[in-house]
Amino acid sequence: MFQIKKRVICLSLVLLICFTINTQVLSNNKIKKEMDHFIYTYYRNNEPINDINKILETNYNKILNKYGVNINRKINIIIFPSVKEFQKEYNLSNYSAGIVGTAVNNRTIGIVSPLNPGSVHSYNSILKIAVHEFVHISTNRINTNIPNWLNEGISLFEAKQINPVHIKKLIKANQIPSISALEINFYNNFGYSVSGTIVEYIVSDYNYDRLVNLIKNPNNIQTVFGVNKSEFSSNWKSYVIKKYE
Repeated sequence: MFQIKKRVICLSLVLLICFTINTQVLSNNKIKKEMDHFIYTYYRNNEPINDINKILETNYNKILNKYGVNINRKINIIIFPSVKEFQKEYNLSNYSAGIVGTAVNNRTIGIVSPLNPGSVHSYNSILKIAVHEFVHISTNRINTNIPNWLNEGISLFEAKQINPVHIKKLIKANQIPSISALEINFYNNFGYSVSGTIVEYIVSDYNYDRLVNLIKNPNNIQTVFGVNKSEFSSNWKSYVIKKYE
């Protein structure tokens, strides 16, 4: 009987130790890798650091040159093994499983591993999200107080996340919102689907100088483009319908 109790106690201790080790994986097993412009922190040896770094380095100088931005220190990229662990770290557990990346501050990005992207994303879409968040860090150096449609629109455009299928569906359903509607409720008015096309329109029909000017003066569409917000919105919608219908 004593031997049985002893074994039970030993087994319990082993299970407790294993549980404790498991819960401390993220804090104790960090791996770091420093590259030219980014420092990666991750928790599994097989993370595709080279793929992530390749797409970030490909876009690094392009983005900085387009927006006239300088970054004088390396950006930290933290890669989490799962959506659950990522969202727990950043208090996003009540959000959609589609939330898998964030610009934590002006020098840190958190993303979910491309190897375990969750139910919404894929390996390649996570790579694009890394670029998306890097663009946020870059444009925030110009102005941290810009509307969501411009802030997200720039990142969606530069990360090549515009989905023509979604745009066509919205056109067919007559649900392309106005810019004013996006300012009232960005999320419910399909902001993540359409805002990238606003930036696409600006770059196509104007230029990057105007776009940067708008970032600096987001409440001054009239001065930047020579038309009021309603006219600008109408012109953008015409562009979208012509290109994507």
